[in-house]
Amino acid sequence: HPRKDGTIKQSYLRDSTLVDDIRLNSALRSYIESESSVVRLSPALSVCLVKELAQRPSNRQAMRAVAAALCAPSTYSTNKGVQKDAISLALKAFGLSPPAPAARLHLDDDRDTALGETNIREDFVIEHHARSIPGFTLSESDLTGRAVFRKDGEVLEVITANRGSLEEVLGVDLIYLNAIKRNIVMIQYKMLERESVGSGTNWIYRPDNQLEDQMNRMRLFCSSHAPQPSEYRINPQVYYLRFVKRHATLGRSAVTMPIDHFEKLRDDPNCKGSVGAFRVSYDSLKGRYLRQEGFLDLLRSGYIGAYAETTKDLTTLINAILRGNRALIGAIQSSVPMES
Repeated sequence: HPRKDGTIKQSYLRDSTLVDDIRLNSALRSYIESESSVVRLSPALSVCLVKELAQRPSNRQAMRAVAAALCAPSTYSTNKGVQKDAISLALKAFGLSPPAPAARLHLDDDRDTALGETNIREDFVIEHHARSIPGFTLSESDLTGRAVFRKDGEVLEVITANRGSLEEVLGVDLIYLNAIKRNIVMIQYKMLERESVGSGTNWIYRPDNQLEDQMNRMRLFCSSHAPQPSEYRINPQVYYLRFVKRHATLGRSAVTMPIDHFEKLRDDPNCKGSVGAFRVSYDSLKGRYLRQEGFLDLLRSGYIGAYAETTKDLTTLINAILRGNRALIGAIQSSVPMES
């Protein structure tokens, strides 16, 4: 949108290095000289122009945000969609309404992360590679993004880590560490599949072969990290399962429960299929699960989750999850600003 005084036009016309191709450069000049406020560029010129603009560091954050918005998932159909939902859940637990602008954003140019859609506050326009975070012990090849949010003197640091492409990893986990309330909660996503039942529809999760290994790791961690005597929790469980409907709109149709509830369902006759196999469904639960707002209220207040004694414990958890080829989101809430 050129300004009436033509200063934007003149700045582009003086930049003869923007497009090297003589033919395309001539076409670009003719477009810029047009009196129209918006013009449609040819495909060849568009590709060339975007490529050249992307080479300039000052343009990268804005162009990345535009590209992420154009490809933004809106359903739980892919791992990136689930990752986006996990980031949104972390922001809501912190008390922010997505999409909230970040004070700082660090992204790895070579890896895909749902943090690419994050906007940056104008008074904190800082962008670095995620690999440059001091003091973080994860392998450089796993860390893909880091965003810092601020609210009322508190800080939320969201870190994304993917082992492999987001479209190929086996699932998404969210670890929420509240250093103020001194509790930690881990949420593992599971996909509900549509199934026709007579003339109606039910949504069902059938445990896969990896679930038992995951459950064993969860039990091991929970048994060695009991809450301190002075702490109070309605439920000291660390691990929660979040069931979401495939292809459903993000942020909707989610069922959340602690894994000790999930364990009890194994013996529930209502959770047996026609051949006696265990499965979880909307019909079998009959409303016995946490709704999103109720879950977030418990998380914010520190009424759920175990005490996280050291960052070393959290790092051990993260590394163990990444070895299983998963996508991880770590959300760390603190009253002390994180180091840049």
